[in-house]
Amino acid sequence: MNLNTLRTQNQSGSVYSMYILELMSLFFNVCTYMYFNLNLMLISSIVLTKFTISVFNFSHLPMDPIT
Repeated sequence: MNLNTLRTQNQSGSVYSMYILELMSLFFNVCTYMYFNLNLMLISSIVLTKFTISVFNFSHLPMDPIT
């Protein structure tokens, strides 16, 4: 009877550890996905702002009377 209870306890513990491991792996995947997504958004926004600033400067350079 003692061995049986130990076996069931071990089985439930392994199930809990597998569940925790799965949860940690899911959390890690979500964190890496969010990090890469934010990194991509940041890089694209920086490139977009630099592009718009350069286009704005190039479009306003000939109309500038001071230069």
